[in-house]
Amino acid sequence: MFLDRLDTLFGAAMVARSRVVRGASEDWTFDAVVERAGRLALFELVPPHAVAVGSAVTKFLDIRDLGDNEPGRIAVLGDKAATPHLAVLSHTAIAADDPDTVLAAAA
Repeated sequence: MFLDRLDTLFGAAMVARSRVVRGASEDWTFDAVVERAGRLALFELVPPHAVAVGSAVTKFLDIRDLGDNEPGRIAVLGDKAATPHLAVLSHTAIAADDPDTVLAAAA
């Protein structure tokens, strides 16, 4: 449902699902990538499990290492209250049920 919301909000032509993006060291598959004005926003759905949080953080750190041209990174939490290690994701995290204005601002 979250990915459908992105399609509605940004237009399906601007949203790529399961897109591979090259980080500084590795290729990573993100759940959704929104491209606006030549800038990428990478959305990763993160279930409330420590391994999922660790996976998202690893992807985000490698992308951050791209430097000045780094894409935006957004962790999408299905259950924010139950997500472990939330502080590690807090500056990049939104809740899956946040209003569209929050999604638009994150991208």
